[in-house]
Amino acid sequence: PLPEPNAQTLRRYHAYLSERLKFPLQAEFTDDNDDFSVPPMPVEVIRLWPVEELDPDQGLQAEVREGPSVFVVPLDALEVRSDGRSAVLLQDY
Repeated sequence: PLPEPNAQTLRRYHAYLSERLKFPLQAEFTDDNDDFSVPPMPVEVIRLWPVEELDPDQGLQAEVREGPSVFVVPLDALEVRSDGRSAVLLQDY
């Protein structure tokens, strides 16, 4: 069984992914809003958002770029397309 998400487990998983992911990554961001569905948006994953700035209720997040815009999204809303190893790491999360 997986541990409950909290500050400690997020910190550990953040460290685990930080050691294994190579940035930037090409990915698709999917915003699953209950009110409407938006098609996946191609983004470049720049980095994991610093663990000190995370809200445990939000889980891990990543800073992404889409054109000139840079924003932070939940890590579980990303699907990596270009790097098989990174795709497995994010899918496991």
